[in-house]
Amino acid sequence: MFNVYSKDSILVKGKNQNILIHNYISKFDDRDFRFVESVSEYRNHLFFHVAGYEIWEIIVVNIEEKEVYSFPDDPVFINSNEYLVVSDYYGEGVFYYFNRKTNKVLSFELSNFNIEDYYIKEDEIFFKIVSNDNNSKAYFYSLSYKY
Repeated sequence: MFNVYSKDSILVKGKNQNILIHNYISKFDDRDFRFVESVSEYRNHLFFHVAGYEIWEIIVVNIEEKEVYSFPDDPVFINSNEYLVVSDYYGEGVFYYFNRKTNKVLSFELSNFNIEDYYIKEDEIFFKIVSNDNNSKAYFYSLSYKY
């Protein structure tokens, strides 16, 4: 499942896709670089935290199922088949839902809004969304995510 090419380069081969994880610095552009910040383990998953110039990515390896995924931030496990990411990218609320069983993705970004809080009830996700222009304005939305 892992091919180590050098101390700076690992190819992760999953049943669903292959992802090359590597550290590099461009000789031509000082903003073109990537490096692995950390590696962690949780519930039979390996997490590679990759960073670069305005790039953050979490490579998740499901060791048991031999699958590999890429997420914009640390995922939350809804159950063994569903992953959820709620994060902030330069003042934009980011939502990313992935169902590994159906291989379906639902994602969106909210320009000038942040997802301040959320909770899950059965097959619905409820959001508290706050405007970056005026923090006193809060909006509540629900989203059905049943696939």
